[in-house]
Amino acid sequence: MKRKMLLIAVIGIVFIVGVIAYLSLFTRTRQIGNMEEQAGYLIKKVEEYKRQHHQLPKYIDDMQLNLPDDYPFSYALTKDSSNYLVGFEIAPFKSMVYYSENKTWMSQQ
Repeated sequence: MKRKMLLIAVIGIVFIVGVIAYLSLFTRTRQIGNMEEQAGYLIKKVEEYKRQHHQLPKYIDDMQLNLPDDYPFSYALTKDSSNYLVGFEIAPFKSMVYYSENKTWMSQQ
């Protein structure tokens, strides 16, 4: 009888921990997806700038977007200035970075 109660308690605890882990992961994935979608605005503006000026902006301020001081996205040119990166922080020392060369998002530490 005690074994059966212990087994039920362990299964219950494992189930609860599993649900919490799943919901945490789902929420985090959804938040990252939302941030990537919001970063689409900056990516679109960079591409518009490139079409109009036939070069990429050196700095985010070159596009005159009137962004708030706490704007969560960063912009940088690659070393050869032929491509750019857009990124945002998802955790301390961890970021999501968009690579214009292959138009993909990748996690970076």
